[in-house]
Amino acid sequence: MSLVTNYQHTLDGDSSVLINKLKPVIHRKSVFLDRDGVLINDVEHIVDPRKVCICPFVEDFLDLITLEYNIIVVTNQSILARKLGTIRDYLRVTSEMLSFLPPKLHPNLILASFYHPEFSSSRKYSSWRKPLPGMFMYVFNSFRICPSLSLMVGDKLTDLQAAHSAGIAKLFHVKSELHSDEQSKVKLWSSSERCEICYLESLGSLRLPL
Repeated sequence: MSLVTNYQHTLDGDSSVLINKLKPVIHRKSVFLDRDGVLINDVEHIVDPRKVCICPFVEDFLDLITLEYNIIVVTNQSILARKLGTIRDYLRVTSEMLSFLPPKLHPNLILASFYHPEFSSSRKYSSWRKPLPGMFMYVFNSFRICPSLSLMVGDKLTDLQAAHSAGIAKLFHVKSELHSDEQSKVKLWSSSERCEICYLESLGSLRLPL
């Protein structure tokens, strides 16, 4: 049985929302996490669950935060718009990612944007594609979560731009082997926006004031 059966799934055009039925959203503060490059290795447009490999220290990090924070995944997945994969492929990859984690560490919410400006015919969910903040605003408008008490961990500039636009001030950038130029982009952007970024080698080096 697929592990995503533990989630209530809403698929609407270019958006997907998975809500964990066994682990409801209960905290006012949340850790928002990008998926590829933060939770699993980024192999670009992954559709084969056999290629899923969990990143170092993910389980230790989630175990540290789960009692105080909601765990929320926000990911751009343009595979549908690009016709590189199907919703079934996306769910199979998601289920494989969850299989690496005990149920108590499964994310409360998993949101995906399938929108891509070059390939999507509808612009209804264009704001859900990072660097726009639509996925974050959906969470804030649907649940009692406070942006100022939350944080974002991503490996790309667009992750941090989206979180910043949504009012999240605590921003963390994880070093990416696949996207080695991202850190310089983040530093340039953070200087122009006058916002503080914490740079990490991996999730294992992030320490939160619990």
